[in-house]
Amino acid sequence: MKVGFIGAGEQGGPMAERVLDAGHELLVWDRREEVRAHFAQLGAKVVEAPAELGGCELVEVCVVNDQQVNDVLISDAVLEAMAPGAVVAVHSTVHPDTCRGLAEVAEKYGVGFLDAPVSGGAKGARASRLAVMVGGDRTVFERCDPVFKAFGVAIHVGPVGSGQLVKLLNNAFFTVQMGVSYELARLASEMSIDLEGLSRVLPGGTAASWVMSQYAASGFSHLAPLIAAGREHVIRMVEKDVALFDGVIHQRGLDAGLVQRFTTYGLELLHRGGTLIYDPAVDLPEYRRRVAVLDSPTATAPE
Repeated sequence: MKVGFIGAGEQGGPMAERVLDAGHELLVWDRREEVRAHFAQLGAKVVEAPAELGGCELVEVCVVNDQQVNDVLISDAVLEAMAPGAVVAVHSTVHPDTCRGLAEVAEKYGVGFLDAPVSGGAKGARASRLAVMVGGDRTVFERCDPVFKAFGVAIHVGPVGSGQLVKLLNNAFFTVQMGVSYELARLASEMSIDLEGLSRVLPGGTAASWVMSQYAASGFSHLAPLIAAGREHVIRMVEKDVALFDGVIHQRGLDAGLVQRFTTYGLELLHRGGTLIYDPAVDLPEYRRRVAVLDSPTATAPE
């Protein structure tokens, strides 16, 4: 398939690389010269403007927020340039209404639209293990699934906007787990439990989760498991996701008081920093080694 990719940064870059590795014809647009040079070296065609992706059968968008998604698809005339029957897939985490509105515009041009946010980070993309939550027409999804398979497992979850709803629930749960994980580590510390020992026990027990395991791998020094991305980046992303989640809950008049209290608490902890939350002196190479062990097939094997 002829695939266009917009936003080949920390998350989108590895996704685009896997698409190219899978044998698809890849065209890339990105604002950064170093990204353009990287993909040109890999053999992708690098275009000078987003609208030059109009000849692609599928255009994938992986930018930061709602405004950027609207800018590239509407202001930069990507949808207008695309041929009837082509498809846009938005991998960014944005408001479901943003996707529904863009789907209406795409329909005017005869272009299919999928909201397909991803979870699993750059590491998951490199290993082709991303979870891809897809909203939109099932037939359109099935046409694009071979491309999505290059970087993960795609699940159709309903009409346009549904992928974003699932992603927001995922991210809310992630933030809730940060708050709960911190409280458990705090209690363990106050009970004078050896945190090094605790960090070896929990990833193999029934308390294990992705958040807890990554937190334990840092020796409970970093609450945000995404330490390699930088604390400020993590805070910005969590702030955006919590705001989107709260907006959807308010819009629908749902009762999510308990979840919202914990998401707010998780975000407050990231801002606060300090013991058990953020230690700037952490040994990054050792942390990455521990995470690699967690990801190995024998990580939970009995001794």
